[in-house]
Formats: sequence, structure tokens, C-alpha cells
Amino acid sequence: MKKILATLVFLSGSIFAATFNAYTAHLPPFTLSMEDKGISHELVEELAKRTGHTINIKYLPWKRAQLTAQKDPMGLAFSMSRSKSREDKYTWVVELMQAGYTFVTKTKPINTFDEAKKAKKIVVLSGTPREKNLKKENFTNFEGKSDTTTAAKFLNAGRADAWYTIDARAKYVFKSLGFDQSKLIIGTPTKISHMWLGGNKAIDKSVIKDFEKAMAEIKADGTYDSIMKKYLGE
Repeated sequence: MKKILATLVFLSGSIFAATFNAYTAHLPPFTLSMEDKGISHELVEELAKRTGHTINIKYLPWKRAQLTAQKDPMGLAFSMSRSKSREDKYTWVVELMQAGYTFVTKTKPINTFDEAKKAKKIVVLSGTPREKNLKKENFTNFEGKSDTTTAAKFLNAGRADAWYTIDARAKYVFKSLGFDQSKLIIGTPTKISHMWLGGNKAIDKSVIKDFEKAMAEIKADGTYDSIMKKYLGE
């Protein structure tokens, strides 16, 4: 506790300003790198600017980033989906955005697992929760890909009927590759992932109000939409 209190600086108009270490990984389009940033990266920087808290962003392998945040008394982790297995391990500071697990197509929409099973070929990123979902639902018509670029190219070239991915990721990759985003058909999400800025359990709960207020301002003044458009297009 003494270590935490030592990092707090009292400010007028706020209870205190704190210095945090925010750990993340390369999770496009949410976090890319210190140079290229990403949606969540820019949102976290904006939260720091508006609250007066200092947030030092650090990129690590994703599993290590989460574990480091749990051990660091002033540690944060993002973009982290809020789940039952993680619920008691973190202080949940503020929701950054939502992302849908969806079947993305270029011909007709696929809105359910039953509809997807009728497709000839579905591509999915290997080793992801989406691939596990397809296996759990007994799909036999999918093919795992090692990276998102390859998956997007298969869909764009008509070599796959659908790509089971995160909606924002499909838009970002198509935009990055110069593909026609207007051709993308985003199906009804099979799951909504709530992506948060989470923190060490020792973090003072009073900072949550600071971040919630700042996020409300970011959404109200158009900054949120501007960041989204930058990475996802129209």
C-alpha cells in the first residue's frame, strides 16, 4: 500500500493523479505497436490526457502482459475481454469498446452457425477462440489460417465463402490491404466481446470514476468515432 500511495500526486479538481503501467500486445486493430498504436491504444492515451493520470504503455506477449498487470500494483492491461475466468483477477476500470465474433462474407450474410455449416469453406485464424467455437459446434467445413492477411485474401479472392473473425478486425485488415470494404457483409454476431481496460486488484477504486467520466466525454465530443473511422474506415 505504501508503494501505491507513493505514486499519487494530489491535483486541484481531482482526488489524485497516479502513474500506471498499461500492458498490452499486438492485437490488431485494437493494439498494434508503440509506433502504429491502434484503436484501444489511442483511447487509453486519450483517457490519460483527460484524467491527468500518467499511463506508460508497454507491449509484451499477450499472456505475459496479463500476468504482469496482475503482479504490478499499478498495472493495467488492455484490450482485455471480460470473462468469468478473469472476473476476480482484475479491477475492471472502463470498457473501451465491444467487438463481435461474426461470419464475414462478400455474397450473402451468414447470421447463425446453422447457416455457416452450409458454406463450402470458412477460414478462421488458427488457435483463436473463434476456431475453438467452430470445433465445439462440430464444423467440418473450416480451414485454419496462420495470419489475418491470408484469411482476408482468401475471402477477397473468393477462395472462401466466409471468414469467422472479429468484425472490427475484418474491416481493419480489408482497409490495410486496400480491399473494397463496401463489399464486406458483416453477419449477426454469434458473440459480443466486451473489451476493457483492466487493472491490478490493488488499484484504488476511486480512479474508476475518473476514467468513466473521461470515456463519456470521448464519446460525446466525437473523438471516439474519429478514432474508429481512422482504423476501420466508414
